[in-house]
Amino acid sequence: MHAHEDTAVSCCSSCCSSCAESEDCAAEDAKRRRNTILLTVAGVLTAIAIVLHLLTPQSPIGEIGAMISASVASIAGLFMIFPALKSAVLKRSIDIHILMAIAVIGAWVLGEYVEAAAVIFFFCIGERLEDYAVSRNRSSIERLLDLTSQTVHLIQGDRQIDAAVEEVSVGSRILIRPGERIALDGTVSAGGASVDESPVTGESVPVFKQTGDPVYAGSLSVDGKLEITTTATVENSTLARIVELVEESQKKRTPYERFINRFARYYTPLVVVVALLVALVPTLLTALTPLTLGGIEVWGYRALSLLVIACPCALVIATPVSVVAGLTRAARTGILVKGGAFLELGAKVKAVAFDKTGTLTYGRPEVVAVEVLPGAESLTSKQACTLDDVLVLAAALERDSTHPLARAIVEAAGDVADLPTVEALNESAGQGVSAVISGRAVALGSPAFINVVAASDERMRRRIAELESQANTVLVLSIDAHPVALFSLRDSVREQSPLLIGQLGGMRGIHTVMLTGDNPATAAVIAEKTGVDETYAGLLPGEKMQRIEELKRGYATVAMVGDGINDAPALAAADVGIAMGGAASDTAVQVADVVLMADNIAELPAFFKLSRRVVRTIRTNIIFALTVKIAVMVFAALGIAEMWMAIMADVGVLLLVLLYSLRLNLFAPRKA
Repeated sequence: MHAHEDTAVSCCSSCCSSCAESEDCAAEDAKRRRNTILLTVAGVLTAIAIVLHLLTPQSPIGEIGAMISASVASIAGLFMIFPALKSAVLKRSIDIHILMAIAVIGAWVLGEYVEAAAVIFFFCIGERLEDYAVSRNRSSIERLLDLTSQTVHLIQGDRQIDAAVEEVSVGSRILIRPGERIALDGTVSAGGASVDESPVTGESVPVFKQTGDPVYAGSLSVDGKLEITTTATVENSTLARIVELVEESQKKRTPYERFINRFARYYTPLVVVVALLVALVPTLLTALTPLTLGGIEVWGYRALSLLVIACPCALVIATPVSVVAGLTRAARTGILVKGGAFLELGAKVKAVAFDKTGTLTYGRPEVVAVEVLPGAESLTSKQACTLDDVLVLAAALERDSTHPLARAIVEAAGDVADLPTVEALNESAGQGVSAVISGRAVALGSPAFINVVAASDERMRRRIAELESQANTVLVLSIDAHPVALFSLRDSVREQSPLLIGQLGGMRGIHTVMLTGDNPATAAVIAEKTGVDETYAGLLPGEKMQRIEELKRGYATVAMVGDGINDAPALAAADVGIAMGGAASDTAVQVADVVLMADNIAELPAFFKLSRRVVRTIRTNIIFALTVKIAVMVFAALGIAEMWMAIMADVGVLLLVLLYSLRLNLFAPRKA
């Protein structure tokens, strides 16, 4: 029982996902059916052999029947493990299949036919249990593939046709009816519906989607009709990316798995040597000295029993089954982990660094206040500049900009159909914008930008400083070189952030840090609201990475949480990089080791709890398997445990390890 080589774990999954009628899948199915028949034959004949052996101990006919039944059962079992046995011989490596073959052949030589049949039968049962555990975990990912529709309603001009999903290109328009799965990633171009995104993001509550909102392949339109403009092909959809990344992660060995494989590489040959010594040393001492310890029949049988129980089946399977169960559990709840190694590292994290914008905050600035300055000159026939006047002018300047602050200004103005005409528009990137509106020079931008075109007084400067100290970003509107209004914009803190920081602090005292490029005053306000332990402001991307390196020196294992391109260096430098949301920047998602698909920061404690539970499961499995194995090996060497008892104990340990690992698939990280 190899714990199934990593390529085997994902082989059938990848081939089945690409084509159900592929030759590899057909061969795998044929092999599975053949092994089922062989296992059934071996089980029936082994049972017959045991019954005949127990009920007719003195009957030659009964003994011959038992011998024939047991021999055929043994051959059927050996035939099942023959491919793995052949591979081990060609590689010149002594693995557990070699040990089984030696034990069965040795039992034949000693005339223990029933023992030989029982040993190989129970060993094959253990392998089938292992197959079941791996396939159960793999099926969780394969079910994701089944979520995508094979055909779509393609809109071409005034008509609608059904087309294969593989034939749909980026930019096509498709129709999603109520109750239908969304086949491709896209943006809603018309209609509205509640969409169940749980297969992709893990979010259990349907989200209402309308024009301009993104949708993901695999989601379900619950109650409405949507027209979608596709943004990805079926091969590049979010769902396909999740499946691909999880399958890739299953191929990567974890630190525990690498240790166990190195251990097994030396352990197995050592067991063969010890078994030879157990068989030969007492026999030679009996033959060459006055000691009467027993002959080769006694010690050979004990040596074979030792070989059987020494097979590291449960030990080798302990790590991969636990890791794959954890990976698939996480994927099904919207936490994409790109490898078992990051599950293990998550259990060791002592400090978590957060980007501010889009992580601890929503990353969507909003206008929280507009102040018309005293003495503002009249824009119309009115004696004073009103709030509506400044909003209309600001919206006219910013209506064609895609900058987040500009969009916030336009949204604050509301649905103003008749915005004035803008002439001679001039935009200074990251600073502000100026133009001529109704014959007047109008500008909107940062205080530093406005100072260039308008004169500011001490009173206004004090007010700007006061607003900025409250975590506001301040924009100034000027008309004909006179400041007339102040716009205060603020990125609001996520409701979950303070609770999250508190939960992390309670998880064995995880240290929390905020890394932001924003000004220190804003950073201080956000830090106070969220409760982070430490804050660094005014950082460039490279400086964020340097802070991560400093944290690693102080806390050994550090995680970084971010969502933007500027976070990529820090995500890469951290031991565990965590990206916010499947719709985060492609760079952040590619660099990150973990992706919170629902853009829900509240899932973060669930990831760390799942990581710790996976590691606890692995450790428990290893300790339990080693303890039982050593105890039964001692009993076997002393002649207390017979061979069939040894293999039963081994299979029993394997079964308990598998069941204990598979329970991770029942563990919901969000509720942990």
